[in-house]
Amino acid sequence: IDDYVNMIDKIYRKILESLELSRIKITVFGFSQGGHTAVRWLSKKQPSVNNLILWGSGIPRDVNYKSNFNYWNGIKIKLLFGNNDKFISKEKLDNELTFINTMKLNYKLINYSGTHKIDQLNLKYVLKRIEII
Repeated sequence: IDDYVNMIDKIYRKILESLELSRIKITVFGFSQGGHTAVRWLSKKQPSVNNLILWGSGIPRDVNYKSNFNYWNGIKIKLLFGNNDKFISKEKLDNELTFINTMKLNYKLINYSGTHKIDQLNLKYVLKRIEII
């Protein structure tokens, strides 16, 4: 985990070298298991980000969200799940939301008509519904 977290952080810092952080908003996007990767990077490195979009992904259980409550509370989290996602049953989604609520994370749940993939139509629909600007 540390290897990929450090690699992502190096890429993030390299991209931001030429940008003025006060003038931009940063959105981290994680799909499926990439969502867990994104959350672990955020937890370990705590980079300056405004939004976290987790598409077809929950959050990993091995992160201590409560000890970094102020950091997590400063990020707008969007959870997106397709109503026909074969990897996420209603029971699994309920368990995920219970865990997220227990961690006291602020999030917006967005359901869309689709499966466990990102397609152009659903991406456009979702981008219109989330407020990341």
